[in-house]
Amino acid sequence: MKLKFRQQQHAVLSAIDFCSGFTSSFRNALAAPTKWTPPSDARIHLTKVFDARVFIAIKSVLFLLVFFLGKPVNSNQFLNYDARWPSIGPPVLLSRLACTDAADYIYLAKTGYKSGSRFCAFYPLWPFILRYSGAAESSMAPLYSTGISILFWGLGSSILYKWIRDTTDPNLANSIILTLLALPSSIFFWLGYTESLFFFLTVIYVTKSESPRWWPSVIAIGLIPLTRPVGIFVIAAPALALLVKTNNRSRLFFQLGSCLVGYLCYLMILWLATGNPTEGFRAQQFYTNQPNLYHFLNPLELIDRYFSIEGWHTPKGSILDRLTFFWYILLLFPLWKIRPIWFFWALPMVAVPAFTNWFLSFSRFTIVILPLTLSLGFWLHFCDRRFFRLFILFGLINQFYLLNRYFSFDWAS
Repeated sequence: MKLKFRQQQHAVLSAIDFCSGFTSSFRNALAAPTKWTPPSDARIHLTKVFDARVFIAIKSVLFLLVFFLGKPVNSNQFLNYDARWPSIGPPVLLSRLACTDAADYIYLAKTGYKSGSRFCAFYPLWPFILRYSGAAESSMAPLYSTGISILFWGLGSSILYKWIRDTTDPNLANSIILTLLALPSSIFFWLGYTESLFFFLTVIYVTKSESPRWWPSVIAIGLIPLTRPVGIFVIAAPALALLVKTNNRSRLFFQLGSCLVGYLCYLMILWLATGNPTEGFRAQQFYTNQPNLYHFLNPLELIDRYFSIEGWHTPKGSILDRLTFFWYILLLFPLWKIRPIWFFWALPMVAVPAFTNWFLSFSRFTIVILPLTLSLGFWLHFCDRRFFRLFILFGLINQFYLLNRYFSFDWAS
């Protein structure tokens, strides 16, 4: 009897030791700084695969060629759209810059939130900028909206490049910016959407959160939840850091508090405008897949939707969206090696759009996940150059395809 008791006691103590060791290792991993260490089997390249500045020039020419020479606007779809720009008359040249969500944001900036409106599904920071910059009321509203979006993208890319260059090396910084440019849905950084604003704020948070002058990160993390639905998940970074770090905790408390205040401001804006702080969630019923967190309770439906293919890029059965989901799941593993805290930030940003919206527009919704872009750029930088060039070509071809659809008022994402 005593022998049996001692065996049980030994088993319990062994389990406690294992859990204690695992917890300690986990905490140490979370507390680790960003690691840009090349894999053991990495190919070390001393030159750039392609200059990002040259790619920007190529992409700009492609953008202008498709804008001026691409397919004409589908007049029937334009006239049937409730937030079209201009609201009266046939489409004009600038209407090509105000398709679907870009037009929705201009409309929302002019009219504001109203109870029972589908526009309550949009987050307030981007329309606020359009409204108070005067862009929404301008006779060239789509052009100004696009210009502001490109400005945010340019500022964010420049800051990101400088940060990576200063912490690692210029070639890796070039590869990451090149990866960002080559993502198939990255065309939306250059259109009147929230993606570029979200990207800019995320870059400010990541690059300034641990610098001696960290106050810009507090402002940025407070604005991120006002920009897109997945913005609130950035809270994982300061929250997990608070659990494992013993120094600079005041910075983390400020970041955490700012993020919470930002989200509360979003709910308050809806409450003041519509009388219901959850009006944004209710407005999801107006959209194709009626995004809902309850979809997480039905994982078999997710699997079924994943394999329900309709074409290369269609609203409900896009191969491109499913391919993007597949490679982002794979990228979570190298991301853990770069920065484990970023893993827990990126994971819900991948899972929520996939589950709640059944992959609709997934390739666009996820271009704003900066940690995964860093992970992809880091991996491509050390892989075979031929594969990197193939990825760039793949991205450029898809951007031509998506731009042609977007500018003609066909669904692009």
